[in-house]
Amino acid sequence: MSDKIEELKSAINDIIDKKCWAVSAGEGTGSVVGLYIGDKFLRKNELKNDKLEPILRKYDSELSLLISCAWRLDTLDEVLCSSTDSNENAGNMITNLLKLQDLEISSANITTPALDLKITFENNMTLHVFCNETNFEDDLPNYTFYTMGKNYLVDTKSRLEIIVEE
Repeated sequence: MSDKIEELKSAINDIIDKKCWAVSAGEGTGSVVGLYIGDKFLRKNELKNDKLEPILRKYDSELSLLISCAWRLDTLDEVLCSSTDSNENAGNMITNLLKLQDLEISSANITTPALDLKITFENNMTLHVFCNETNFEDDLPNYTFYTMGKNYLVDTKSRLEIIVEE
């Protein structure tokens, strides 16, 4: 296994025992989902995007995950929603994703070779992230994990790029 993949696995472990304090999804985002995890930091300049909740316009996050590939949210007993559901603001997808807010993350696992991600929350809800973006013509990322100082981009065909912020 490559050193870059080991570094991503280690970085993802930083979300364990931290709270997901916000979720972004819904109309205007397609099936893209953002999870904001750990400490909140006041932004130097508030974001102007009126599609975002006020808390996300005002605060940045210690750690965040932007998912643009296929995903599914389960409990121990049922499938709650997935990236193929309607993203209407009062719909099933949003209603269930918002249940992740204020929950602590109990585990996070990455499987190879695709770098699929499984995040389990304190109430046994599990978010499965399936890296299904494989078409180089579209050149779409699967997910990006943002940390303070580094961004881990799991790109088309699960190519991993580590971007160091300056």
